[in-house]
Order: sequence, then C-alpha cells, then structure tokens
Amino acid sequence: MEFNGALVKTADKTIGIAVVSDHFLQLSAQERVQLMKQYGTAFPQTPFVLLLQNEEGESKFFGRPDLIALLAEIPLTYITWKTFVTKEE
Repeated sequence: MEFNGALVKTADKTIGIAVVSDHFLQLSAQERVQLMKQYGTAFPQTPFVLLLQNEEGESKFFGRPDLIALLAEIPLTYITWKTFVTKEE
C-alpha cells in the first residue's frame, strides 16, 4: 500500500508520520490495529504516528502522546513529505 508520509528528526528521536483519512477513527479497534501494523512496516525500528486529515484539509495527530508532543512543536509546512510503501503481509 502506498501512502504519503515523512520521517521527522527531533532533538530526541526520529519519528515516522503516515497521513491517513480521518475515517480511520470510524474503523473497528481490530481494523485500526491491523492498519497500524501495516503502516509500521514502512518505518522499521522507528516509532510513528498517524496524521489524520478530514475532507476540509484539517489535520490532527493520532498515536503516542509523547511523540505527538514532540511533533506539535514543528509546523507541518516545515516537514518534507514523500510516498512510502508498506510491506504486504
């Protein structure tokens, strides 16, 4: 699966970001876990969060609070986005 994402280097660590639709929150818990595992294959050995975007282009992070706190200090316009590919199971 291809998706837009980024690797962001902070003072403490490198964090992966996967951009997904905010419809992610409407999935069952089991489906969310499965998708998180799949996105994780694109960021081996790297903690990551999801950036949920709605149809209006508004965004919010979903994931570990400590990672979100680090990313909150970085404007999204400063991040270099690219296409990532997950490994198929």
